[in-house]
Amino acid sequence: MRRDSRDFLKEILRAIEDAEEITTGIDLQTFASNKEKLYSTIHCLEIIGEAVKSLPSEIKVKYAQIPWKKIAGMRDKLIHGYFSVDSERVWITVKRDLPPLKEIIKEILNDME
Repeated sequence: MRRDSRDFLKEILRAIEDAEEITTGIDLQTFASNKEKLYSTIHCLEIIGEAVKSLPSEIKVKYAQIPWKKIAGMRDKLIHGYFSVDSERVWITVKRDLPPLKEIIKEILNDME
């Protein structure tokens, strides 16, 4: 079955929601010391980056306010740098960067209906 843009956007949304759920109710110190939560969250960010790479350029151009290249770049850094992962950077991404991305992804999905 061929996947379309909506599939990738829904995948991004699910991964954001999973990352938020994983990090709910804990602080940075707890997060950084809990390898299961840290690696699960990293995996969510990798999924987001991979789905972003699969989106067609038309979507990326139409919604140019989203830093698509930075999102994909973070995925590359995570995939190729497990030994140098900065847990604080991952935490900040989830807590600061993902909530606005989540809202924009929802808007894009609504625009596509």
